[in-house]
Amino acid sequence: MKNILLVFAHPEPKSMNGLLKSRAMEVLTQMGYQVKVRDLYALDFPIGGKADFPFYKSDFFDLQLAQAEAERSNRQPAFIKQEQEALEWADAIVFQFPLWWYSVPAILKSYFDHVFSVGFAYAGRFALEGKKYMLSFTTGAPEMAWTTERKGSMDQVLFHLDVGVFQMLRVVKLPPFVGYGSKRLSHPEREALIDSFGRHIIESFS
Repeated sequence: MKNILLVFAHPEPKSMNGLLKSRAMEVLTQMGYQVKVRDLYALDFPIGGKADFPFYKSDFFDLQLAQAEAERSNRQPAFIKQEQEALEWADAIVFQFPLWWYSVPAILKSYFDHVFSVGFAYAGRFALEGKKYMLSFTTGAPEMAWTTERKGSMDQVLFHLDVGVFQMLRVVKLPPFVGYGSKRLSHPEREALIDSFGRHIIESFS
């Protein structure tokens, strides 16, 4: 394993998510990895839709069928193709994002919808099979709130991603990193969280 892709989904580079992304880049580079970053907000990654598949001739638009036809005819929209090429280059992918409404930001959900397409990532071809993935994200609530009785355990919160998305792709889960209550941290606590993430990266990729 030598190539790491960081998929970054936060609109503010100076946010805690931005700082964590930067620390991951720094640590992984020091460890000798080749690192690429796909900053979805900087790329203005689109929601996507029917207009992106003009070759799909049907009076009823079905995204999965359109994706399958695009894969068969090698006519994936450019914004999808370049992300798929980055994923194929990578041996492991780190997704860095804030937890919004118990899920990923809409821009990252669009990435999942379009880049993990039929015929590329599942249902025929499994281009990402065997690659590793890590979820790294921040929460608004502190760690003590994330229990089954209150907000739900992290296993419960991540079920729709780990099982509903990544299990479908046949990728290998690395331990996630959670930056609990990141907005409410003091400066020393923020620094400690960033250092903790650096150690997490080292442990996960050594």
